[in-house]
Amino acid sequence: MAIQRSEEVIAGGADDYLEARHVVLRGTNREIGEAIGNIARSVFDSRPLGTANPIRAEESRRYLHEHYPIHEQRILGAADAYGIAEEDATFIALPYLLPLPGCSVAFVPPAKTANGSGLVSRNLDFPLEFGATPPDADRLAGSVYSKGVKTGSRPYLFEVYPDEGYPSLYFDLYDLFACCDGINSEGLVVAMLADDESMVRYPGPPVTKVGMGLHPLQTTRLLLDTCATAEEAKRKLLSTKTYAFMIPCHFLIADRHGNSFVWEWSFKQGTEHIVEGGGDIQAVTNHLLHEPAPADISVETDPGWTHTRLARFTEAVTSVGDDISPGDMRDAHAGVRFTKAFAREITGNPDADTVGRTIWHAVYDIDARNIDVSFYLGDNADGTDRRSEYRSFGLAT
Repeated sequence: MAIQRSEEVIAGGADDYLEARHVVLRGTNREIGEAIGNIARSVFDSRPLGTANPIRAEESRRYLHEHYPIHEQRILGAADAYGIAEEDATFIALPYLLPLPGCSVAFVPPAKTANGSGLVSRNLDFPLEFGATPPDADRLAGSVYSKGVKTGSRPYLFEVYPDEGYPSLYFDLYDLFACCDGINSEGLVVAMLADDESMVRYPGPPVTKVGMGLHPLQTTRLLLDTCATAEEAKRKLLSTKTYAFMIPCHFLIADRHGNSFVWEWSFKQGTEHIVEGGGDIQAVTNHLLHEPAPADISVETDPGWTHTRLARFTEAVTSVGDDISPGDMRDAHAGVRFTKAFAREITGNPDADTVGRTIWHAVYDIDARNIDVSFYLGDNADGTDRRSEYRSFGLAT
């Protein structure tokens, strides 16, 4: 089958901080991989990321062939885009714009929503600048760092209808072969968040080497490709080999039946943890939920104000009652958006700022397989953020 492709700018432009694009792809997974590879090559001048160790490269390819053949086909398609021979297609990622994210996410089960459909609300918080040139920047993403592309300024909303695997609608900002959050045709929503607190508690150099299995953003994509329910997602996660890349992460996963859980890794113990939603509202920011909060937490010792944001956001959502609407989720998430005004309020310092901004806010209506999204466009003089109007996108039924 021949690839069917369309693309449009959905927010921002030359006079704004970012330009967001919506790309629709219909075809085989190899054709979809080639189309995404052409974006990486022609738009970002990004080089595929792999390993020079021949044994690791061979075993990495073998792992994908046995456990995630959908992704293997996309790699072969990207190899076509780059003119790489099939036998040499041992890379696994097409990275671009790689700083550390923040984020907050909440799931509201159908029993507590006004329309009887589960809702997931997501703030993607992202630094506007690198504090320093990231390790191996030229190796990780070609010359994208020297081309003046601002970090977080090229988000993609992909709408993909493959020959194998579930159709899905998902946002991408780091690896064009992966995703930050999305929904599939079966009503499964997956959102990835950084675990900022672990980076503070257990500091070390970022992992920039390819490991065996999947990195967090590819794990998100795996779940959307292959899982229909939260139960299936748990089993898939427990049986999938994964590794940390750049930053530790955790996930909120929810399905159309009202089930949710947060999946976490312990940096301290090297173990997996499942935090059940129990059929109730479940929210997460940038610390591990399975670990007890520090007793002496304060604004000064709370990395990215992660505990503060979770408490404020949870209170805003739960105070609505049992008829929560997408508008209520917008309002709740607006109260924890990263802006100069928010930093000044939290710290009590009239000159405070934060390196991050909320690049997008999205509300997922699970039954409708629909996303309403607004993007960051710049700052206002009063320290608030200038944003695009919400636009609605949905999977074709």
